[in-house]
Amino acid sequence: MTTRSTALIMALLLTAPVATAAQQAGQSSADLLQAALYEQDVRGDLEAAIRLFERILADHADDRPIAARALVELAHAHETLGNRQAVDTYRRVLSEYPDQRDVADRARLRLAVLVPAAEPAGLPADGIVARQLWSTTAGLEVNALSPDGRRVTFVDWGSVGLDGLRGHADAAVYDLATGRARVVTDRPALSEIDVYIAGAIWSPDAQRLAYTLWDTAWTHMDIYTTGADGRGNRLLVDNEQFAHVTLMEWSDAADAIAAVIQGWDDLYRIALISAHDGATRIVKTLGDHFPVNLSLSPDARFIAYEYPQEEGAAEHDLFILAADGSSEVRLAAQPADDQRPFFTPDGGHVVFMSTRSGQNALWAVPIRDGQPAGEPLLIRPDVGAAELLGFTRAGGLAYRLRRQETDVHTATLDLAGTGALNALEPITTSFVGRNLRATWSPDGERMAFLSRRGSGPGYVPYLVVRTIASGHERAHPLPFPILEQESRPVWTDDGSAVLIEGGAVGAGSASAFDRVSHRVDVETGAVREPEYRRSGTGNAAGILRFATDRQERALAEYGVRIANQRDGRLFLAGDFTVAPGQDALMLRNGLRRARGSDPADAKLLTIEGHMHAAELSPDGRTMAMSLPSDQARLMSDVLYVIPVTGGELRELARVPADHEVGVIRWLPDGAGLLYAVITEDSDEGEIRYVALDGSAPRPLDLPLTARQLGELEFHPDGRTVSLTTVTARQELWVLEGFPWQGSVTR
Repeated sequence: MTTRSTALIMALLLTAPVATAAQQAGQSSADLLQAALYEQDVRGDLEAAIRLFERILADHADDRPIAARALVELAHAHETLGNRQAVDTYRRVLSEYPDQRDVADRARLRLAVLVPAAEPAGLPADGIVARQLWSTTAGLEVNALSPDGRRVTFVDWGSVGLDGLRGHADAAVYDLATGRARVVTDRPALSEIDVYIAGAIWSPDAQRLAYTLWDTAWTHMDIYTTGADGRGNRLLVDNEQFAHVTLMEWSDAADAIAAVIQGWDDLYRIALISAHDGATRIVKTLGDHFPVNLSLSPDARFIAYEYPQEEGAAEHDLFILAADGSSEVRLAAQPADDQRPFFTPDGGHVVFMSTRSGQNALWAVPIRDGQPAGEPLLIRPDVGAAELLGFTRAGGLAYRLRRQETDVHTATLDLAGTGALNALEPITTSFVGRNLRATWSPDGERMAFLSRRGSGPGYVPYLVVRTIASGHERAHPLPFPILEQESRPVWTDDGSAVLIEGGAVGAGSASAFDRVSHRVDVETGAVREPEYRRSGTGNAAGILRFATDRQERALAEYGVRIANQRDGRLFLAGDFTVAPGQDALMLRNGLRRARGSDPADAKLLTIEGHMHAAELSPDGRTMAMSLPSDQARLMSDVLYVIPVTGGELRELARVPADHEVGVIRWLPDGAGLLYAVITEDSDEGEIRYVALDGSAPRPLDLPLTARQLGELEFHPDGRTVSLTTVTARQELWVLEGFPWQGSVTR
């Protein structure tokens, strides 16, 4: 029996048995839905339920909310029976009822589980295959793949870590076959002149590059061309008319460059720029939304682009615009999100990404003379988080995958000596690259961590509980989405459950502003929501923390709950829930008491200033925070502590004026703190320790970034720690075997 229908079932159990077929003929759509749910959830007669759901769809299709609910329940019944129709029925929900948000979100969630993501090595029956071009952990950001599929352009920012680079924000080229990188422009160091190259694209013959150069002093962007070998650099457009230019695609037919231009009015424009003399023609003025890509038809007569369906909408539609601005048509319109359109090399189709099937899939719509000539066709059912880059000269469709691999490890931290961290040991060998945020149970005998399982944007979050002595793991799928900055397991004092921040149960996605506190039983995986959102206890490197049982009890003694920075709008609106007789503290750029406090108490806790980091002590009695020594500055260069009940700020440590305290972490015994000293531009800094007894701070030899310190969790023994490592990987792939590849003309 499912939770979602408990109330309905209880009502039905108190009424007469389900109506006969003759009686059903005169029933309303709502009555039929109740009867179908009774068969499905109470009697367990799924075949009878299926017949009733199908009757609703046949006789009451005009009642869209009821019909949508019947269709998703029909899919659920087929799924329960193991019928192959389940996937197609869930897809029907998204195709026919995308306006019914709750139902559509439920269909997306189930499709993410039922339909495996198309791994790059997958081989569809139609012969289209995927071939990997490149995989790297180097920190270069690919701008464009050359038409021959052999090289990529990027900007040399100095963080790439490859030989042959200087870090002067030059345009650079990387050869995928040889692994060599080289700069193709010759700029002075950034410290000498505040000018940088923003990106570069290839000419159709792969012999030249066009790039944009941003001049901060004049706050505008010029356009240059150069040979791919670095020779023949010349100014193409001396631009002072527009604020920003993004080059998209270089046409062979017209020797023109399609670009998106942002004016001083902040509106974006589609433009064509002559690659010969730089003459610029605005084809269409859009709004304040940036289209991710433009694609020119092979004959350069039409431009395909994406844009929001309406002002402020998250979903996009596709458009084909005549290059002379004379006409425009909306392409393949429907409520799903369509993005990244590209003309095929023969001009006969536009391929694009769409969520219309429930997952991020690759589609193509036939095109004739700039108009759709048929219905969209599904090419690849699930391409996960692929980013289309366009077609190669040979007709293959290139795309990029960004993979962030996270793993959980343990180590021993020597705080008595130098503060060294010994070698990291992996906690688990299951789902390597997808695990994060491990914490120990109060007795230290188990660990709980999160795991992303499945592929693509529709992964399923799991809570994994590992018994350390035996290595046994119990994995529970979570029925709610996790949040990048908020979700971490925190054990209850009795070790029976963990508390996790996330979205609402059943939601397809979650906003950090709609956070829900969940309690998950570690044995059964059962989930329930506590009465109140947990108190916030601080933030570190953008990672928010929330109260343990012990901290909540201490705060309750003081009659307060703490609203974290994500709860700001609830706090200001008076909607941050507190128990009767409690007040709310706001932890954002200081600590302020409000809601029910008398004025004297409020003044005691009005601590203001640019607060980069904060954390509540393990016993819930003291708040540590970083604040600026000069309130006019934005660098939080002083580490303070203050009792939650109010009082004077006590300074523990101070860092140089051009640095700040970026992360604060209490030691388990509350006798001291670890903190990271960072600059404004980097989280690579020094880790220091300071005790509350007034002794001087001292540096520790810890190979940790500020973010890793923010993720650090202590074992009850106070010496063993767990932390999450992150490896960013970028891969380039090409899909080949399309029908048009035998007759490529461009």
